[in-house]
Amino acid sequence: MALCNDLARRLDAERVSLGFTSGDAVHLHTVSDTEHVQRRMSVSRDIEAAMEEAVDQDAAVPWPCEPTLPLVARAAGELAGKHGAKHIVTLPLRGSTRYEASGEQAEAIGALTIEREVDREIAAAELDEVRRVLDLTTPRLIELRERDRWIGARWVAGVQRVGAMAVGPKHTWAK
Repeated sequence: MALCNDLARRLDAERVSLGFTSGDAVHLHTVSDTEHVQRRMSVSRDIEAAMEEAVDQDAAVPWPCEPTLPLVARAAGELAGKHGAKHIVTLPLRGSTRYEASGEQAEAIGALTIEREVDREIAAAELDEVRRVLDLTTPRLIELRERDRWIGARWVAGVQRVGAMAVGPKHTWAK
């Protein structure tokens, strides 16, 4: 919540929202200046749809979207139309900033949506700053999310990690 609140103040945004993927969907986790997120509200569902749009395209999705960009911003447009934002940008969160051997980036584990009601576009320099902040804070966000889970879910995840080490490709000679 502190990350969303700080970004909202620095970027002069009305709302900054953070969501994490769970299966094929993105679930809203935190909204700036909001103590409890109620996922049944229409604004929450619309934010989640905009986040899913960015995660599915694996790219930052601005709204209004330039016609030259090969992006779909339908959900972002609906969010703006229903809730009064003039400019929206949704950025996918990556699990790691390191590139894998294939040269592709790590899979998106969530998204961050920035909404402005003022008629001032979110500049490229501001987006670069937000990307750097996300690259630095995402590992900590993942750690906090893991610690916040139910004890049984943490135990199952630990058993899965140990099982992956036991049958995985590392330490072949010791096995």
